[in-house]
Amino acid sequence: MITPLTASESVVLDEDELLAIERIVEAEDPLDSPYSEISQYLLFDPINTSFVPPPDPLRPGVLRDFWASADVGITLDGRICILAPDLFISMDVKRPENWQKNRAYHLRKFKVPEIVVEVVSNDEGNELTTRPVQYAEWRIKYYAVFDPAGFLGEPKLYTFQLRGGKYEPMDVPFFPELGIGLTPWTGKFGGMHATFVRWCDAEGNILKAGIEKAAEEARRADDNQLRANWAEERAAEERRRAEEAERKLADLEQQAKSAEQKAASAEQEAANLRALLRKLGVDPDAQ
Repeated sequence: MITPLTASESVVLDEDELLAIERIVEAEDPLDSPYSEISQYLLFDPINTSFVPPPDPLRPGVLRDFWASADVGITLDGRICILAPDLFISMDVKRPENWQKNRAYHLRKFKVPEIVVEVVSNDEGNELTTRPVQYAEWRIKYYAVFDPAGFLGEPKLYTFQLRGGKYEPMDVPFFPELGIGLTPWTGKFGGMHATFVRWCDAEGNILKAGIEKAAEEARRADDNQLRANWAEERAAEERRRAEEAERKLADLEQQAKSAEQKAASAEQEAANLRALLRKLGVDPDAQ
């Protein structure tokens, strides 16, 4: 269980100090590693390409909006970005079209996100100390932390649910309000083989990224083309067999016709011989 700081332990900074900290963070924040880049893509892209929001019981049949962003600052008043999680999802919020006036996610202007996700890349992010305290104060219901390199202990996925103002560990990393969950996934993506945290449905099926869906469609199209080619080859072979059978039948019919003609000719020749014998006074039918 994660317990928020008490009032006596909290540090209150004025606006100038917060702005100074923000400028320092922007100037000195280290660049993402290749792993962090892929990890963030696998969290962000599947949500925006494969995620189907669960129905709203109060508005049946209405397609729900949602706002999912990666590394976008969360702010109370639109001026000071307190935290920028690796990903957050806020249901029933439409992303503003005027991004110049909405460079961050304003809690007071929109609503509290359902979930924030952090991927640990060093031991300085305070993912299990001060960060969850702030998220709990904002009343964000779910908080997930994936620590692939074990900076916080053993490599694992931590998921928490807000209960009574405090985050408590979840037994199953599934979030009913979203209809999806999180799971560690080991595989190769973007040329890198590693363990990433990925979204999944209730049955554990991974939500595909756009590039994965495109590759699957391409493979499916190739498979369909192979099946079509095989079917065409089989049909062509069947046509060849049918044509050969027709040729054989025609030959047999021709042979039968020729045999009939020969038999008729033989009968005519026999009739002529009998007639000749009778003319000569010989009865051809006599025993």
